[in-house]
Amino acid sequence: MEEDFDANMEEDYDIDDVNQPEGRKVRGSTRLPKLAVRHGRIQKKHVDFDANMNPIGEEKDRFISYIGSVARSKVNILWPNWKSISKQTKDMIWEYILQTYDIPRTEQMKKHLLQQVRQRWKDFKHTLTSQYVRGSRKDDDPCEKYTFLDPDDWRRFVASQHDPKFQELSAMNKERQAKNLYPHYLSRGGYKMLEERIMQDDFKYRCSDPTSSSTS
Repeated sequence: MEEDFDANMEEDYDIDDVNQPEGRKVRGSTRLPKLAVRHGRIQKKHVDFDANMNPIGEEKDRFISYIGSVARSKVNILWPNWKSISKQTKDMIWEYILQTYDIPRTEQMKKHLLQQVRQRWKDFKHTLTSQYVRGSRKDDDPCEKYTFLDPDDWRRFVASQHDPKFQELSAMNKERQAKNLYPHYLSRGGYKMLEERIMQDDFKYRCSDPTSSSTS
């Protein structure tokens, strides 16, 4: 399903560029899909959310896939981290989501969804590195699969992954992540799945430790 969203992202219209990675040769402008431009002629799809702002209902899976596609195709892989991306760009991403889906227009929802975009963007960069830079697909061109990737950006991304400073930082992040009992994973299910896993672990602990039983 995510591949379908990525394919639709190719039908673009140009808008003014608001933020580019330092040193990147800008060939034109940032692009947003036709779907965002002609949203006035189509009905936005409504998404319901639970108390923790996780999508629920029949549009859940499509919405999760859509967020992943936005993260992959609309946030440049050359940015070193999420903090370096301007508020303008993040606001543009939020407005783009609002143009496509009928969701609560609150600051809490905006913060929550941008956090998900951030995590899916990081996951995408990790996938590119682990598979296409150092993994079994390093002889393949990811621009053929992810057609929104700019070939020049990809070459610069590969070069950055071999930089000694990046490798040192990557090693530190891996060590920090190894100490995290519940690492992030925002595929389908996202935080909902994480909550269920924590509850299951807590239940197992209570069942195995007789001293943890409570009296009423």
